[in-house]
Amino acid sequence: TVHGLYLHEEQFGVTRYDRTLGGDGLNRSEFDPQRLDFALLRYERAKTGFLEGLTATLSINRQEDDRLEQARPTSPIERERGRVTAFGYQAQGTRPAGTSLFTFGGEVYDEYIGASREIDTPLTGSRETVRPEIPDGARYTSAGLFAQNVSAFFAGRLSVRSGLRYGHFVFRTTEQPRFGIDAERVATDALTFHTGVVVGLSPQVNLTATASRGFRAATAFA
Repeated sequence: TVHGLYLHEEQFGVTRYDRTLGGDGLNRSEFDPQRLDFALLRYERAKTGFLEGLTATLSINRQEDDRLEQARPTSPIERERGRVTAFGYQAQGTRPAGTSLFTFGGEVYDEYIGASREIDTPLTGSRETVRPEIPDGARYTSAGLFAQNVSAFFAGRLSVRSGLRYGHFVFRTTEQPRFGIDAERVATDALTFHTGVVVGLSPQVNLTATASRGFRAATAFA
């Protein structure tokens, strides 16, 4: 089977709740417009080769938000435009073995960032282009490989789940001497795990024990 999905969302006149009337002592604080385009194509196949099931997904996620801030009616107006286009690639397979189910796969999300920032001065009518918070043309890629096994024993009264995941993350910028931006590449990776046991003491009571390790990579913003 093949599934397709497309979603478009567009909002105008939006702002943060804590800045409905400016907020933080600001005269104006706007996030306008907000746009989202999301498309997904998923392929699913049952019992192919040695696998019980196979799933492959391609997705495109494009988000755009524009921001405006002004401290006082006569203060400079700061406008920043940002757009992120993320291409996603995923694949996952499952294979049963006795009372166990083995799941494995991988994913890659490749993000392209576009940004610009301008400062308008109402008193003079001048406009200056400055460096945006995230450099224009930056790229952020995250990739992961994972494997998980779920086993049941004693007619399902004992369930054991264990999994491993390897993640690799890369942030890159292109050189822009005008704004003092150097070409950089920052990479990080981590191996995480999760394991858990569920024991059915009675039809109403279960005993659960888990141990896991998580990891949060820095984003392009922080």
